Amino acid sequence: MNRYLIMAFAATALAFQSCDSASSLSKELDGGWSGNPERLFDTQASSGTIIETYSFTPVDTIDNGGDVTISSLMSVTGAVNGVEGITMPISLTASGYAMISGTWQAISADRVELVLDQNSLTVRVDPDAVIINADMLTGGSAPADLTALKPRLSRIISDQLRDAVVQRYKPEMTMTSVSVKDGTTLKFKIDKTPYSLARQTE
Repeated sequence: MNRYLIMAFAATALAFQSCDSASSLSKELDGGWSGNPERLFDTQASSGTIIETYSFTPVDTIDNGGDVTISSLMSVTGAVNGVEGITMPISLTASGYAMISGTWQAISADRVELVLDQNSLTVRVDPDAVIINADMLTGGSAPADLTALKPRLSRIISDQLRDAVVQRYKPEMTMTSVSVKDGTTLKFKIDKTPYSLARQTE
């Protein structure tokens, strides 16, 4: 048999094997996967944590892929200075929510490409969930009702969280070293950072 013909058969076989491997991975990814709390940002004034859930939904129009939604629960703790009308430092705790959607496609047995729609990104902070404390030991003036600050502070926190998630969720991301163990644990890397998620149960 011609050497070139043998090489062509081998290349075809590898292509089919890669396609089968990507198909198997896409079936394993179907569903929702939740991660553990991890650091979102850490500055001298404040710190934030995030818990993410990836939801993979296959669609017929994308080979070995479909729609993806990443939803995030976030919390922020720290100090805020320079708020108009307040001359004393205040500390706060707040929680927020972010969601972004896009598409995913399994390229091989351990590689998935994500394309995220930046226009779909939403970030929300509930003003009622903002807990404020004023440091009375440093002097200065505080409003009679700290609750009046919550809407303004929630907007500040929302902008801070949006900046953080925009840096985290790039328009195009690649999941590498992807593996699903026992159908319950999803492991992968993005930009060499390892992640481990657990399958959500209905």
